[in-house]
Amino acid sequence: MAYCYPYTYTNLKQDLWKLTNQDPKKDPNVQCDILCRTRAGNSCFMLTITDQEVPAEQKLGMLISARVHPGETNSSWMMRGLLRYLCDPNLPHVKALRRQFVFKIIPMLNPDGVIDVLYCDLHGHSRQSNVFMYGCDSSYQERAEDDTRDLAPDPKQFLMERLLPFLYSQQIPSKFSFKNCRFSVHASKEATGRVVFWRQFGVLNSFTLECSMAGASMSGKMENFNIVDLESTGRDIAQNLLKFKEITETEE
Repeated sequence: MAYCYPYTYTNLKQDLWKLTNQDPKKDPNVQCDILCRTRAGNSCFMLTITDQEVPAEQKLGMLISARVHPGETNSSWMMRGLLRYLCDPNLPHVKALRRQFVFKIIPMLNPDGVIDVLYCDLHGHSRQSNVFMYGCDSSYQERAEDDTRDLAPDPKQFLMERLLPFLYSQQIPSKFSFKNCRFSVHASKEATGRVVFWRQFGVLNSFTLECSMAGASMSGKMENFNIVDLESTGRDIAQNLLKFKEITETEE
């Protein structure tokens, strides 16, 4: 029995071909490149999705990746929903998103693991329900030798670090739990992409989005996620960014 709905490296290549090559009038605003070759010689793909007619300096950058852990196939289904949405300029808000963001998307960070490796996930998130996010609290940015931290961080920055997860909780309240979100940085997570981008590159809004292997319990009872739920969650990621950008620009 599969842990979640299977999604293979072959599935990814088929989806990328359909999204980038099927239309004879290829969309110039969607580019698929090989970011690198893995140790096993497999291609690690990266998509760039943006309106090429709008100067890059007028847009925000958005880096999204999935499938660093080969067994977490639910992340690939969310990624599939996100890509299908952003690659279709006829869908609502897509043109606006392309004008305001440069999307750099790596749909499968660990293709070697997906192709060749068995996987056993022993951490607790496999048992957590709902969709939620891990962020980074700026009050942990500079830590004292005694491991204390400022108990009264800048209120505006404190709120901005939590704004995106909060907006998701308002957009998809049946699946997303703001209560389950965490923003502290533990020593064991220092090498994760979320913390590295936040600490070393100063990316304030650096998150890990977690999706339960089981389902959502926001209604008071457990409801299993199906493929449609996972793909719609990926689509919601993109749709929520316009509201986020509107609020942050107002605050500036």
